[in-house]
Amino acid sequence: MRTLCVIVLTLAIFSAMNRLGPDRLLRALAVVFAAPIVLQWSSVPLDIHLTNKDGSLCFIGGYEQQQMFSIILLTFLFVTCFLQRITLTSTYLRLAIIALGLALANYRTSVLAAALPAASLAVRGALGQVVKIQRRVSFVILVAVAVFVFVGIAQLAQDRFADLGSVVQKGTSLIQPPQYFTAAERQLFSGRIYLWSEYIDAYLQGTITEKLAGFGPDSWIGRFPLYAHNTFISDLYELGIFGTVAFIWILTFNMLLAVRTPRERRPVLIACHIGFIVLNLATMPMWTIEGDILYALLTAQTWYLVALRSSAQSKSSFGLGPTPLHLGQPAYSR
Repeated sequence: MRTLCVIVLTLAIFSAMNRLGPDRLLRALAVVFAAPIVLQWSSVPLDIHLTNKDGSLCFIGGYEQQQMFSIILLTFLFVTCFLQRITLTSTYLRLAIIALGLALANYRTSVLAAALPAASLAVRGALGQVVKIQRRVSFVILVAVAVFVFVGIAQLAQDRFADLGSVVQKGTSLIQPPQYFTAAERQLFSGRIYLWSEYIDAYLQGTITEKLAGFGPDSWIGRFPLYAHNTFISDLYELGIFGTVAFIWILTFNMLLAVRTPRERRPVLIACHIGFIVLNLATMPMWTIEGDILYALLTAQTWYLVALRSSAQSKSSFGLGPTPLHLGQPAYSR
């Protein structure tokens, strides 16, 4: 069912981009995010918040879950990444709003998923203001600045991301049956590592048919206290090897399509694909309509840019004129 929903949304967005143009559509979509952002900001002085297991607070404007609200902010980030004609001031202002929103939402997975797309967009915007001969040197400087910024942010939020260092330090030792987890290891990533181990252990105990085709959709209900919080592990348990391979194929296919997009748009688009994959590693966006819209938007943008480049190349090869510059170059106003 979720696949059909994503297909319908993707085709609808792709069709709208062809009829209206991507910028017109994306500017209209950007207005939608005003309401949830205002609600989130209002929840801070009103002290309307949720409390995480570690005692930290998250402000999500009265929404039910951090995951859903964070995906809304990620969608706003992707819309900003895909806009062709946007001023540099507007780009950085939106990035600041998104960064503040993600910090208030305090959902680690969405922060990690947004890191690469946001950094790529920030670097692209800055490079757009530099003359071509100086872009290589500027790129190195900007990357170094971005690294220092992220290190600084990590230091400020080290309590929330301390588990990441613990997981890296323990490495493959965490790949073990659930009964061997210590009390401390069961708390890593809000219990996600231990939960994944339970799912994988149950999957490995299944029959050949269950390993190939899974235990069935929603079969986790009644057996586990929580859903898997990882799309790949959830698919492995519910849909088996066939379902997991199919999902990986979809992600890989669209990622490879992104490589065929115009060179100037390619880095940010690929960063968004990587960000979506990261999102699936510690939560399940495809379970929600917000996540379906996010991936449909990403897929439709990828298809549109591939079709745009193919059309431009066909016209050029038939002598119908050179490829317009605005098809591949972001237009930042100085």
